[in-house]
Amino acid sequence: MYPSDYLNRLIFGTKIETILPGRCLTVTSAANSTAIFISGAQITRPDLYIGDHVIIHGLQGFISHVSPYSCSMDKMTSLNLPHPNPAMALNRVMLAEAMIRLRVSGYSVLALAMRIKYAELVTLHNMTIFAVDDSTIFHGGHSYVHSVRFHIIPNQMLKLADLESLPVSTVFPTLESGETLTITTPGGGGVMSPVRINYIKIKYPNLIYNSKLVIHGLASPFPHLRQSIAVSTGRSGFYPITSGEYGSGVGDSASVDVRQSTEPAAPSPVMKSVVEMIDDIHQGL
Repeated sequence: MYPSDYLNRLIFGTKIETILPGRCLTVTSAANSTAIFISGAQITRPDLYIGDHVIIHGLQGFISHVSPYSCSMDKMTSLNLPHPNPAMALNRVMLAEAMIRLRVSGYSVLALAMRIKYAELVTLHNMTIFAVDDSTIFHGGHSYVHSVRFHIIPNQMLKLADLESLPVSTVFPTLESGETLTITTPGGGGVMSPVRINYIKIKYPNLIYNSKLVIHGLASPFPHLRQSIAVSTGRSGFYPITSGEYGSGVGDSASVDVRQSTEPAAPSPVMKSVVEMIDDIHQGL
């Protein structure tokens, strides 16, 4: 979804892939003006209609025929992405829209990671992604680059209200095989007691969302919780936390014994180059 104020912030010449595979529209603007043009046609009635899943802008005139080569220009501003199946058109558009919004919002590393792993992400029904901004990554949050998959919950779209409605110790699978995330502080406490996952507060809930995904902003990467489960509870996806470094826990202490260490890895003091970070993203995905 592209409201007019968002279109105004896009880089001149940004290409947006349409629902027709391999066809892109080009967003431009007039110098010293707020006028926006979509493939040469000016938006004269911005935000004509805004719904939950649809935004309609009024154009002056028609958009000319879009060439099959319309997405093949500058790859840094183009959303020409591979699509294994035409049925995934909506997923493709929603991912592309999210990547553009991440890039202009200071989350370029995550946008790059999503582009690298696009072929896998586009096959998911929906997803919940936890993001760390570029500034935090370059100032001590390097572990996020190595574990982007650990910050993605596949096939579940969980907005803040959904997370706050879940009980403490609810466990979510991640794209990282064998790794899970755990609600460690229940929601519903507002600003004074926000929901926490792996003991990390969600700093910017519902940062970006559309019909296929929701992205929450974090102040720091998630630490890995080392869990030792003595006896299964028999309840899928729910591990009550009974003891650990953070004092007495909650849940059925007779059923489960969970020991946790939430100390994140010490950040590297050496600033990595962009090339090295791209290599790390490939490894982390």
